[in-house]
Amino acid sequence: FGKGISATASLLDAATRYELVQKSGSWYSYGDERIGQGRENAKTFLEEHADIYSTLENRLRTIMFPTLQAKSDTEQPAQQEAEKAEKAEKAEKAEKAEKAEKPGAKRKPTADAGAKAVIGVEPGSELF
Repeated sequence: FGKGISATASLLDAATRYELVQKSGSWYSYGDERIGQGRENAKTFLEEHADIYSTLENRLRTIMFPTLQAKSDTEQPAQQEAEKAEKAEKAEKAEKAEKAEKPGAKRKPTADAGAKAVIGVEPGSELF
């Protein structure tokens, strides 16, 4: 309490879910070593053993986010084509937006122009 979201607790939960840490009753085990009875004791163990914490974290990242691993130079051609098409689409949208901002392009009426149209008075002129 009073510490916010616990990264160690999240790591422990994920490691348990992906069976890197085993839970039997209230005991947590990593490999052949019991790391704590109860969640709080297991969290404390991981906080005190940075080497095991980092090993679990790296293994979890590999399991949970396999696409984030280093990409090889042999990407699939379809994926490359999709990326090219996406870049071309973004460039086209940017070009259209740039044309819309150029002088002579249609502009939205301002509040003053709207007032003139509604009440027939020039903007800035006195009404009384």
